[in-house]
Amino acid sequence: MPSLIEALAGNFVVANLGAGGDGDYVWPTEVLPAVTLIEVDGATSPVGEQRRYHTRHRLRQIVAGSVRPREFKQRTYWGSSSLFDLAPGMVEKYNLGRLLQVEAVNPVEPVTLPELLPTLGLDHLDYLKTDLEGVDFEVLESLGPDQLGLLAVQCELRTEPLFQGEPLFFEVARYLYARGFSLVGWRQELWRPASARQAQHLDGVVAWADALFMRTPETVRARPDGADPRTLAKHVLLAGLLGKKSYGEWLLDGYQAGLPPAWQADLRRWLRPTPSYRRGWQQLCRGVVDALYVTPLWAGLRRLRRAWRPQRLSMDHVLRSDMDH
Repeated sequence: MPSLIEALAGNFVVANLGAGGDGDYVWPTEVLPAVTLIEVDGATSPVGEQRRYHTRHRLRQIVAGSVRPREFKQRTYWGSSSLFDLAPGMVEKYNLGRLLQVEAVNPVEPVTLPELLPTLGLDHLDYLKTDLEGVDFEVLESLGPDQLGLLAVQCELRTEPLFQGEPLFFEVARYLYARGFSLVGWRQELWRPASARQAQHLDGVVAWADALFMRTPETVRARPDGADPRTLAKHVLLAGLLGKKSYGEWLLDGYQAGLPPAWQADLRRWLRPTPSYRRGWQQLCRGVVDALYVTPLWAGLRRLRRAWRPQRLSMDHVLRSDMDH
């Protein structure tokens, strides 16, 4: 019987679309030799340097829901470059005009994931992360009825449209729930609407979130590969790697009959609960940062920085990002 990592090597496929500027995953190093990683971005490159992945593909490419030629708008803030035009409401509400100015428009011929994977010698995906500035949903729709075998998907979704024609969170959630996924994680970013004292407010509204969906165990078991121990192990492993260890251990308890004992031991080791002291330290640090951010001294330092570097883009609309646990 091969070890879990040996069994998953070449069969555990992760895709990160919109990977520009991203570092390496903070995953156990002993797991990385099982991971086939695909990183795709049309504007800039990832910065991770980890060499222990089974295979790493880095592609400068535009991924979309169809291959029809389109125009890619490069904006002042590169992270908001997109195939889509802006919807005026959110731009005005948060005073984003300068931040999202179009600096270049380039004709592009996108590729779809079902087209891309065979060129890399792959026939499925286990985890898909998208940060595609409005294009996320059309990419999901292009995957077909079996969603290319996905066990987990994380999408950047908004509560009000920043881009024209962009589906909102609840529409994408309804689509995924109908296909056997459920919401298990939510990392939200709070934005402060433009006002006379925008930078001083301690509250904001949910503007967007990285929403994490995972397949339910019932739909995994119903798949053609639902009895394959590798499928069950990947489902459990992904939950732990994506910060949902309690969910992963619950899955593992239900999958025990279908997994070799040695694999179960490895999975339980990677699902070990985070020590309470570490969680407390993280919360303390976040509390200190939040308290300092709105002090007169901090506000004065921000004004001084802007006076010294007036070309710097203002991010006063962003209050903070919160990862649920």
